[in-house]
Parts: sequence; C-alpha cells; structure tokens
Amino acid sequence: INFVLSLVQGFLVRDSETVPGQLSISLRYDGRIYHYRINTDENGQYYVSTELRFATLQQLIHHHSITTDGLVHLLLYPINKHKIQPALFKIDDKWEIPRSEIAMKQKLGGGQYGEVYEALWKRYNKVVAVKTLKETMSLQDFLEEADVMKDLKHPNLVQLLGICTLEPPYYIITEFMPHGCLLDYLKRRPRTELTSTVLMYMAGQVASAMTYLEAKNFIHRDLGKSIN
Repeated sequence: INFVLSLVQGFLVRDSETVPGQLSISLRYDGRIYHYRINTDENGQYYVSTELRFATLQQLIHHHSITTDGLVHLLLYPINKHKIQPALFKIDDKWEIPRSEIAMKQKLGGGQYGEVYEALWKRYNKVVAVKTLKETMSLQDFLEEADVMKDLKHPNLVQLLGICTLEPPYYIITEFMPHGCLLDYLKRRPRTELTSTVLMYMAGQVASAMTYLEAKNFIHRDLGKSIN
C-alpha cells in the first residue's frame, strides 16, 4: 500500500486486510497513510461515519471528495488498484481525458449542477473551464448534459472539450470564456461602446445559436440569465 500510495494525497479503495469481504480507504496525507473502514448497514448503505450513509460506494467517495466529514483530507486523487465502478462512458470514449491533465485554478462561480472553475489543460497549455458536480444534484443529469454537448458544435455555443467520468470527482471541461457571461459583459461596458450596430451583431449571434439548437430539437430553458 505504501508503494501504491506514493502520490501525495492519493487514496485507494481496497479490500480490507483484517475483515474479508469488506472494503477500506487508504489515504496518504502529509507523509502518512490513514486507513478508514467502509461499513455497510442492514439496508446495504455505505458509510465511514455512522452519521453519513450513502446508497452507493460512488456516492460516498464523491461526498468525501468535496468535504472531509471525519477524514484527515479530501479524497482527491484516486489510485485505480481496486476498481470501484464500471466506466460511466465507454473507456475508448474520445472525450475522456485523464484528470491528471487538468490543473484547477480559481473558482468562477456556480452552475445548475455545481461549481465552475478556471483550469489549465496541461497537455495543450490551454485555459479551460471545468464544471464539477454538486453533491445534491443528480449524477445522471450531470452526465446527460455532457452527453448532449458532445453532439453540439456551433461557433456561438460554448464547446465541450473533454470529460472526466471514470471515477469521482466528475468534470465537464469546456471552452473558457474570458469575458464571462454576456449579461455581465454588457453591464461592464460603457454605453458609448454598445452602439446599435454592435448590439444587433450580438443579437444575431444569439439567434444563430438558438436556431441551431432548435434544429437539433433542443430548447435553452434559461436564456435570459445565462447567455455566454
């Protein structure tokens, strides 16, 4: 275990060495390795702390990737020795990228499913935006959003660049919009810059994107507040 957990702050879900049939979490932090038993109750729910129980092992891991709740550190860097779940997308999915290629930077805000961060895609030295899954939101809805974005390609829509879905925490990686949402951008600009010609040009781009979505049988449900 010490060799496998050579990665700083890495964690491993493994078979218990003392109780056959049970699982444990081994977490490396600050030069030490901490072990936590994963228990199951009579309803088949998983827990480390008796106050927090989860229907699936994946939900338990995801929760502790966001908040420690009794652990010495967040579960951030999984070591894939014991496979805890099948891939949520096919392994050969061209959109799937290694999480190690993404370096998270500053938080940009919150979205419908979770928080949004500025990040660096190290392979291409490219600034990107990363959506993360909020604990209270549906994993299935989050993954369906990524699946939908795979089929959408238009110059006036934020483009999907990649996904990290093999294990939590889950990421959707998209283009980074340096000026933020259009509404905030318009509020920041002097009125002298926002001529009727400029505004009509912007409106035309929005209309073009919405026409494209309509042709694909999609409807943008919150266009007024979230134009990008």
